[in-house]
Amino acid sequence: MHFSELVLQGVRNFQQMHRFPLGKGFTVFVGDSGAGKSTFVDVILHLLNPNPTEPATDKYKSSDPNLCRAALLIDDDAGQRYRLVQDLLRGSIALARQDPATSQFVAVSNSPAEIVQYLSSQLHLPQKDILKGIYISTKASLPSGMVGKLLGSGAPPMHDQQQSAQPGKRRGLPPSQHFQDDGDGGMSFPGYQGLDSGDEVLPDDPEEIRSQIEILKHDLTMSREVDDLQFKLDGLQAKFFKIEQKMKGVKEAESQVAEIEQQLKPFAKLTDLPDDFEKRIREFDTSKEKLKRDLARINEDEERWQKRAEQSIPRPLSQNRTFLIGMLLGVLALGAGVAGFYLNETLRWIALLDIVGFGIAVVAVIRYIDQSQFVYRGKVRLEILEDRREKLNRQFELESSIVRRTMAEVGVENPRQIIDQYTKRGSMVKELEKANQILESKRNDPEHAEAESKRDDLQKEIDQIDSQLAGSSGLMMGPNEMERKISLLEDKLQQIESSTAIAGAQDQGLPDSPANFDPYDLGVGAPPGVSTHKSSSGLSPSPDLDGQDLASGLDVFEPMMKLADDLFLIDRERIELMLAPRAGQYLAALSAQAYTQIIFGEGGIIECGPGVAAPSLPIAVQDLVHLALKLTIIENASKQQPIPVLLDDPFVQIPANLFGILGQMLAALGNQSQVVLFTKDASWAQFASASYQL
Repeated sequence: MHFSELVLQGVRNFQQMHRFPLGKGFTVFVGDSGAGKSTFVDVILHLLNPNPTEPATDKYKSSDPNLCRAALLIDDDAGQRYRLVQDLLRGSIALARQDPATSQFVAVSNSPAEIVQYLSSQLHLPQKDILKGIYISTKASLPSGMVGKLLGSGAPPMHDQQQSAQPGKRRGLPPSQHFQDDGDGGMSFPGYQGLDSGDEVLPDDPEEIRSQIEILKHDLTMSREVDDLQFKLDGLQAKFFKIEQKMKGVKEAESQVAEIEQQLKPFAKLTDLPDDFEKRIREFDTSKEKLKRDLARINEDEERWQKRAEQSIPRPLSQNRTFLIGMLLGVLALGAGVAGFYLNETLRWIALLDIVGFGIAVVAVIRYIDQSQFVYRGKVRLEILEDRREKLNRQFELESSIVRRTMAEVGVENPRQIIDQYTKRGSMVKELEKANQILESKRNDPEHAEAESKRDDLQKEIDQIDSQLAGSSGLMMGPNEMERKISLLEDKLQQIESSTAIAGAQDQGLPDSPANFDPYDLGVGAPPGVSTHKSSSGLSPSPDLDGQDLASGLDVFEPMMKLADDLFLIDRERIELMLAPRAGQYLAALSAQAYTQIIFGEGGIIECGPGVAAPSLPIAVQDLVHLALKLTIIENASKQQPIPVLLDDPFVQIPANLFGILGQMLAALGNQSQVVLFTKDASWAQFASASYQL
């Protein structure tokens, strides 16, 4: 899917209606601070994830208190267009689908919950946390931005802090909701659970302490067993994965067979055809043209005979003037002859004229009979032509019945289309036979049978260990934490029993210690980024909370890897194998070959080389590692389902000399998925397929 247009009206500083095209590839919007770059990303995220319980919001309102609307046009992979419109102040929202026939939008839903479900199922939109963590990036997304957020918005840049800080002097932090005063002028994390015994609140009742020690020792034993089981499980899963890789060829062959069989389903009606069907199809056009010519000749003959028959139809004898005159002349002559016997003998000679009269009548009768016979022969000829037409039609229908029936079943009008489909089906059948042969050979491979047997055995062992681990899911601490807690409880119990408690121990919950005891001197209990040595001035050490030290104690990559787990829905080990090579290439390009690989070590710790943990590297390098991982995750996810990538000026902490290689990477990523960058640096426009000035 990709976005094609965003429309804003009455949204923050976009008071009038503004239409912003969002094309495919890499698009750049350039604008100064306050131009509305972040508004784009915020509104799009709000539209795609409406709150079903509180869809209305006033955080985007402008100077007009009654107008705040936004619309987003979305195209899916098949080219189907959707329009998502929301009145941000009133909360009303509507999703519509464009009808390709009429180009009109037809309503899909106006329920926020249904819209979220529809976008997820039909357009494959990921969950909100994945969308924000993977596909949307801001300056706070990079490790340097995360540390800056922890340090507070008023903190100066980290490189300035590092340059201005002096050894032995306390470096405080500006007020921030992420820190609180520790009562000694320093700062500490609220709710921090570190190794400092001062964070523990221990009971004062000796019996309660003994009870807790007993429970913790029992849990510690169980926890160590769990660790052993987990270690064994990890080994079995690694073996299982290797065996699955060996069996990958069979699975790929099975997938290939299933795919070809699925492609053959539309051609099922072409299965039971005669062997000479292709010949019949090729002869269909010839037979059809011959039938057309024969019927044309019959029509011509029929028209000619019909015309001649109509012209030759004689009038009845009662209306034939020649016949009537002849008959009258003959009768009159006979009458004169008869009168001659009685009146005048001369009249008898007139009787001879009856021969002429009756002869004329006979000729008229003969002509009448001849014309009637001609008409009869014409009717017979027309009947013969009609019979011939029916015979030709029946013969054509009989010869082409299979072809015409197949055309109707397949739903085509041209028999040539059947030839194409028949040929395509034949090639697919050959491909299926070849794929089945490959599958059969792989299944009959002795190594496959052995691997399948080992896989089943390993699966049983894994299931058994999983069931054992399920019974220990109630453990809330790790072994090290339990040992530490037991040690604290035993120390507290010893203090109570010896009655040597130190004043103030009840308030701070600290075990007894000498007056000059400093837990930070031993490096115990220091939160991330806190100094573990005494200063040269003799003052008690103070927290060293500059950006670099703070980042070195945080694993800023694990949250993104957890999102990758939810995005790909496969085992972490497979994700790591998928990401490591490509992420290493990205990192090598970004770091100018200073770091050429990314390794996923034990416990998911990301390393930039053997033993080089990424969280311990300079914050600038961590930014590059973070970018390499995110680009690789998006690149692999886009192969399955492209999702638009929105970048809200995330590269402000990245050195400008890397903009060139980053621009090329984003342009290449734009070939797989839509990438939109909002920035105040116009130099990014040279890498974009389209750029706009806000």
